[in-house]
Amino acid sequence: MRPAHRRGRQGRGRRVRADTSTEPGTVKNPQSGGGVPDLASVLAALDDKCSGPEGETKQRQTRAHRRGILTLVMIVVLVGGVIQLLTSTPEAPRTASGGSRASIVFSNAGTGTCLSWPPDSPDKPSFVQCRSDHMFEVAKPVDMNGFGEPCQLAVREYLGTHYDPNSRFTISVLWAGDADGTNTGSRNLLCGLQLLGQDGKPVPFKGRIVDLDQSKVWAPGTCLGLDSANRSTDIPVDCSTPHGLEVTGSVSLAERFTGSLPSDSEQRSFITEACTRTADAYLAPARLSTSGLSLGVEPVSAVSWAAGSRQVSCGIGKPAEQGWTPRSGSVRTSSPADLPPPPA
Repeated sequence: MRPAHRRGRQGRGRRVRADTSTEPGTVKNPQSGGGVPDLASVLAALDDKCSGPEGETKQRQTRAHRRGILTLVMIVVLVGGVIQLLTSTPEAPRTASGGSRASIVFSNAGTGTCLSWPPDSPDKPSFVQCRSDHMFEVAKPVDMNGFGEPCQLAVREYLGTHYDPNSRFTISVLWAGDADGTNTGSRNLLCGLQLLGQDGKPVPFKGRIVDLDQSKVWAPGTCLGLDSANRSTDIPVDCSTPHGLEVTGSVSLAERFTGSLPSDSEQRSFITEACTRTADAYLAPARLSTSGLSLGVEPVSAVSWAAGSRQVSCGIGKPAEQGWTPRSGSVRTSSPADLPPPPA
């Protein structure tokens, strides 16, 4: 799958630009301002054109000579510099001209474009309105041959004053492999943002990130994984697997603080009181004070506050000498078991 910023070729030399501000079903012509058929309509027309005997013969010949495997590698670039690779290698769907749909999407996506794909099928991307569920928001398309600009910088420029380094959204890079028929010109990489769900897999979200509260909050009952030092990774995992914190809810600082950033002590006092109530309701009829568990919360930083983040996740877990004690099971459905420490 692929997105990109500047205009690219669609079909035979026609230049278009994805404009997600238009109504569904059209793409705005950047020169005339008029509506033209969207990508799905164009592809459907091409498919219809090949429905006859002659078209079917030509399509079979094209597939026979140009059949290739599209390899989509998703490079998740975390702020700490960690790179994660996720690959998918199904056969790429082809248009009548032999090019893959992913190539067309990747070559024509631009800054601010939102993309989606079916579950576990990132090789089948499509343009969508950002107000609808989508899996990826493009910050900037990048030439792979001259890739020297960190995606963090591209995302920071894209979000401007709304950039939150502590965002729940992850800075990512999408790259389409050089499979046969996957020609995207010089636009081989897309810098953008994703929302990671359980086990680090992308999950859909709605709205442009610049308009959203980017606070790291999760639904009650979410369990967060641990790293090798027993620190929370802020990545949801199955509660039956080792984890440190279980989310009981969230609180909004905007309920009490409507002006400038409150002090750390003011935040902690409000958060502790509100999250304790949330934990008691989650654990009922038990109470946090008698559970042997503790709150795991973090105040909102100055840079996050400036970006518009106002919420704090309420988590509970068992503190360890360093970080959190690995536990399995939900505190609400069963008595969680402490896991033995990993072998030295």
